[in-house]
This record gives sequence, C-alpha cells and structure tokens, in this order.
Amino acid sequence: MTEKNQFGPAPEEEKTQSAEQAPAEQELPEAAGEEKDAPQEDARYQIQLPNLDEEIPDYVPAQNPAPIVEEGKKPRRPAKRGAGCFGTVVYTVAILLVSVFFAVVVLTVLNDITGLVKDDVQIDVTIPEGATLSDIADILQENHIINSAVGLKAYAKITNAGSNYQYGVYTLNPRMGYSELLSALQQQTTFRKTVDVQIIEGRTVEQIAEILEAKQVCSAAEFLDAVNNGDFSDYDFVAQIPDNADRKYRLEGYIFPDTYEFYVADTAENVIRKFLDAFEKRVTEEMRAEAEAQGMTIDELITLASIVQKEGKSQNTMELVSSVFRNRLNNPQEYPYLQSNATLSYALGEAIVWATNEQMNNPDPYNSYTNEGLPPGAICNPGKQAIEAVLANEKSDYYYFVTDDNGLFYFSKTAREHQREVEAIQETGQGSRGTGKRVS
Repeated sequence: MTEKNQFGPAPEEEKTQSAEQAPAEQELPEAAGEEKDAPQEDARYQIQLPNLDEEIPDYVPAQNPAPIVEEGKKPRRPAKRGAGCFGTVVYTVAILLVSVFFAVVVLTVLNDITGLVKDDVQIDVTIPEGATLSDIADILQENHIINSAVGLKAYAKITNAGSNYQYGVYTLNPRMGYSELLSALQQQTTFRKTVDVQIIEGRTVEQIAEILEAKQVCSAAEFLDAVNNGDFSDYDFVAQIPDNADRKYRLEGYIFPDTYEFYVADTAENVIRKFLDAFEKRVTEEMRAEAEAQGMTIDELITLASIVQKEGKSQNTMELVSSVFRNRLNNPQEYPYLQSNATLSYALGEAIVWATNEQMNNPDPYNSYTNEGLPPGAICNPGKQAIEAVLANEKSDYYYFVTDDNGLFYFSKTAREHQREVEAIQETGQGSRGTGKRVS
C-alpha cells in the first residue's frame, strides 16, 4: 500500500476511495445546478506546513526585510554609524581649536589696548620720516612696545585715530595703551644725537664700559652695574646663565662685538639690550642646537670661545687651540687643568706672557692653573669666528701649544715636546724646527 502524504494533496485514486468510505451519516452538500468537475486548487494559494516531526525552535531569528527599490533606482546604502560619530568629534575639536585661537588673539589685543599686563620699561623708538601707520605698527612690535601690529592698525581704523604721525625719536613704554601710543606719536619730537661705537672681539666688559663712557653713551659705573644686576631674563640665553658666586660679571661673553649706533646719554639698560639683541641674532638657533648636540650648554660654549678668542689668531689656529682645550676637558684624569695664560691674565687683571710659579699658584677662581675645568664664566666677549671654531670640534692629538715672538703656534702631543718648544722660544724667540708641529 502506498504511504499517504500527511499534509500534501492526495492522489486522485485515494480521493475516490476516501469518498466511498465516508460514513453514511455525513451530510453531503446538495448539488446546485449542473454537476461540474471540482476545480483544481490554485498552486498560489497552497500552504506548506512545517514537518511536525522536526523540532520547532522557541524563537525566530530576526531578519531585515529587503529594501523596497523603485524601478530604475539604486538602493540606498545605509549610513555608517561610526563615520557620523567621528565627524562629530572632528567638528567639535575644530570648534574648540578655533575658539582657543581667537581667545588668545583677543586677549593679546586687549592686553595691548590696555597695556596693563606688560613690562614697565622705557624704550627709545625711532620713527623715520614718511613712515605709514603700517610701518609704525611694525616698528613698535619689533621694539616690543606692542604684541600685535595688526591689532594696532585695526584699532586706529575703528577709532578713527587720525593719520598725522610725526617722525623722530620717542621714549615709549609697553604699558602705554593703543590710544596713548597713537596720541604720543602725533606729537612733534626731535632726533637725538647718536654716536657710532665699535666693539672689537676679545674686549672685556670693563674695557667696553670705558669705551661707552668715552663716547658719552652712558657712564662706565652704570653699565657695569646693569651687567651684573639688570634683569634681562626675557632673553632665554641669559636666563640659562648659572648662578655662581665666583662669576665676576654675569653678562661677560654676551656683549656681542660689532659696530653700533647708540644715542648719546642713553640708559645702560637700553645699551645692553642692543648688545643682547645682536647676540641673539648672530648666535643662531642652529649654533645653539649644535652646542647642545656636542654636550655643551650655551654658557660653556661662550666661556670656551672666550678663551679661544684670547689664545688663537686665525680660524685655523683657533680650531686647533680649541682642540687642545677640548682634549683636556675630555680627559680630566690626566689633564685636570686647562693651564691657559689667558685665564690667568683675566684673574690677575694684567697680561701674562710667561707665568711665574707664584702667579700660577694664585687661587683666583679664574686661574685655570689651580682650578679644574672651565672658569666660572667667560674671560672676554668672543666674536662669531671664535664661537664657530669651538663648534667645529676639530680633532687632534694635541694637549699643549705655545707661541713664539713672531706669533707662530707650536702644538705638541706630550709634555716633553712642549717643554722643548718653550725652552727654544725663551732662548731664541723661535720654536724648535725639528720637533712638534708649527702652525701659522
């Protein structure tokens, strides 16, 4: 016997048999009209029921309905949630950065307008003939009177501050607000008398003080007092100078040699700031970075350069002299003392050519015969050539040098070689030609 399908439609013969076996008492529907064959069921309306023998899960996984797509259109891709959050974060950060930037700008300009939170110093500023407001604003910013040239120009335009600005020399203060500054610059003034002053490499601050006084720039006493006690910590290289009670002059080494134009009867502070401005420009950031890379602070660089300036002559001899001192500094166990007559001369205040035992035993902190390593500070104000000679970091095997009466240099590797050169020079005025190295 064929097994019946429990749920699907029965075959035709099975239907007939089923009908014949139906119970008699079952009511059959009355025929209505002409008897017709029963219509076949439309497959579209057939229901497929699950197999009851299979286990029915107690949940149905959720399924996303397929998107309805109109004909001729591509389905829209759902937006990525992460992208939206990231965009919000970026937007928020951008808004914060812009807000901080504008806040800083606003505070800077407001500080300029009021002049309250600024240094209380007198600064002489020269306004050339024919200078425009833009020129004046730039000059004031360069001289640290204002922080924002753009802010001053905007303020002058908004307030209609006028345009009748005068040329001349003005004594201004950073604490003067925009209104006071613009008003002062519209008052007639006169040019102050100036004088040119040349500072040669290797001069000490005491010698420079005498030159400035002779040129009527400022008194020597005021200059030396400002060198030691003036507040110039706004220059980063000055702020890094170590506090050392043995240091004779705090700014020795930083009065940069050059030719300057100073006002007659100026203040010592203005004069020193002009020197420090020149140092800041000539001793560049690259040079300072190179010194740091070689394991030296700026002050150590300037101190060693001041000794090289006094001992050397040409660029070649300066580099070799520097190599002698650096070799000693790098080998303190064998050569703890630099033994430089230049440092002894600074300590004693007189030029020493051939030092006596008494002089070499002087305990002054600047005497490198009795004190190890570098002295407490520079012994003069070196020029750029001496500073570059130190940074060149010339490599040699020399630990000694001496000069003869003609200014020729003799470099030696050992004390014995050096002693022979010294004795020859003391006897004949010239070094030995057979040993050592003679460099002009």
